[in-house]
Amino acid sequence: MGALKMMSTLGIDGTVIYQAVIFLITYTVLHYILFKPYYEAYVERLNCTEGNQQKSESVLIEADALKVKYENKARSLNQDFKDIYDKSREQALSEYDAQVKSARTKADEFLKSTRTKIGQEIAGAEKAIKAEMPEITQNIVTKMLQ
Repeated sequence: MGALKMMSTLGIDGTVIYQAVIFLITYTVLHYILFKPYYEAYVERLNCTEGNQQKSESVLIEADALKVKYENKARSLNQDFKDIYDKSREQALSEYDAQVKSARTKADEFLKSTRTKIGQEIAGAEKAIKAEMPEITQNIVTKMLQ
């Protein structure tokens, strides 16, 4: 009896069972209508956040890998262009050297032939002067004597 007196003092009477049943029914209804959908939305949001974070991390890793890949390709292309440029430059220089050598050879031949012609003309002029010298000397002497 002491327990019933204590329950009565606390304000607990025979309606406690009805209150407990109403509480359980209300909790069950609220669980299915409010708590469960909210919890499922929370879990989905959490999964999306974690999934997006993992996805963004994998995208960043993939982007870094692509960056390295394209940097290597760019270096390779740069080296190819450098090789082509060096090869073209070498060919141009060798062609330039060949043309300069050819021009020098032609200039040397021209100078030789010109020097030979000049030498021949000088020799011809000397012969002509020697041939005319007695006549010129004679003319000078006659002019002086007159």
